[in-house]
Amino acid sequence: MPQRAHDTNYPPYLTLASCHTKEPHLKTRCPKALVNLKKDCIQPILVIVDLFAKRFLLTSLALLFLPASIFAGTLRISSDGAPVATIVIPDNPSRAEEFASAELKVHLDKITGGKFRVARENDSLLPRQIHVGRTSFASYFKPQLGPESFTFAYGGTRLAIIGGDEAGTIFGVYDFLERLGVCWYLPDVLGTVIPSKPTLAVPLLSVTLKPAFSLRGLDGGIWGLRNRCNFPTSQALPIPAFADEHRSRIHDLHLWLDPEIYYPTHPEYYALVQGSRDPFRFHNGKKEFWKPAAGNAGAASTIAANIVAYNKTHPEVKRFFLSPPDGLNHSESPQSLALDDTVNRPSWARYSRRYYLFYNAVAEKVKGAAPELKVIGYAYAHYNYPPIDRSVKAQDNLQIMVAHYTPFDLARPMNDPESPCNKQFISTLDGWEELVGRNLFIFEYYWKCRIRVFNGYTQHLVVLIS
Repeated sequence: MPQRAHDTNYPPYLTLASCHTKEPHLKTRCPKALVNLKKDCIQPILVIVDLFAKRFLLTSLALLFLPASIFAGTLRISSDGAPVATIVIPDNPSRAEEFASAELKVHLDKITGGKFRVARENDSLLPRQIHVGRTSFASYFKPQLGPESFTFAYGGTRLAIIGGDEAGTIFGVYDFLERLGVCWYLPDVLGTVIPSKPTLAVPLLSVTLKPAFSLRGLDGGIWGLRNRCNFPTSQALPIPAFADEHRSRIHDLHLWLDPEIYYPTHPEYYALVQGSRDPFRFHNGKKEFWKPAAGNAGAASTIAANIVAYNKTHPEVKRFFLSPPDGLNHSESPQSLALDDTVNRPSWARYSRRYYLFYNAVAEKVKGAAPELKVIGYAYAHYNYPPIDRSVKAQDNLQIMVAHYTPFDLARPMNDPESPCNKQFISTLDGWEELVGRNLFIFEYYWKCRIRVFNGYTQHLVVLIS
């Protein structure tokens, strides 16, 4: 029978963190992968998927990888709780290989009740082995793998889990564990199901899987990673950085145009509101509520230069999110107003054209210096609908993420023609598609009066709070 993972005996590569419940969240020895958690926070459950993709069940995340497989029997790795196989990593493992092997070990230990050993290739090994990452045995197969993809291969009594990159190796381990019956239904120990199998035989597979969608997100932290998410939807629970990291998240434009740095010498970079460009006068000086001067070429050039400079020192980062801070306070300067649509402009497209052109200007400058980088612009609130004037086509490195913000109907499928709200949203997507083609993503907006967290998780919180 499957058992709930109530115990907290986790290995050193994990640490406990509080998010109402004692779920082990990632905190590796590598500072880059540290996760800083806000205590006692309920995180909104958000979804980011490609155009028209809608996934209501968490288990369907597994379907976001396209498979091709051959099954060739099983390999027994445990007998009556005693391991009869070794987990093998390269002699000089990467941080991802160390992490993935540790995740494999802790879950196999819980499944079997035994204590599996993680060993380097040159150590003494049992004949039966599970190789994780770029071992010499794995190199025999020479798989052709893309980003975040992985393959299973086998020979004799050895099974290999091989990733196309660091994330692919980790995702391969999680896929393997799910095939053994492990499930991470909720971001909490209550939602973790681990089967009890003291005698365990694992499948010998020849399988290659690759992501069907390039951005995937439900929630952050270790739970998001285990469900093969790669987009940090949560400010408090970023997804551990292991590969195609996405620099910044929602409303994080200050990372590229920080008013504390640029306002003293370039006030023209910031919105002119009620005769002032001071970005700190709103909401008790909180800098997250300012807006850029979308019509200022210097602001776009500065953001692009900062993105390119960041990529030079962080080459693993390939996507950069542009999202103006939340709130109103959009610029009233003549340069910004000149970018807006002037006729037939609905409320939710009031500033769409200016921000679209602003994103496009940044993308063009980034492309000139680093054509492999992608810029993601956010379509939200009063710039949610597509511009009325669509004569300016997007740079091919510009992607748009559309918030399912208004109108909304979460009771019916997004493409249900009987839903007036969702019919309008499909029209919104169609309009953005005219501009950016398939470089389009949906940001599910599950918060406020909408579904905030999964029901089971909510019930667990109620029990804990009461």
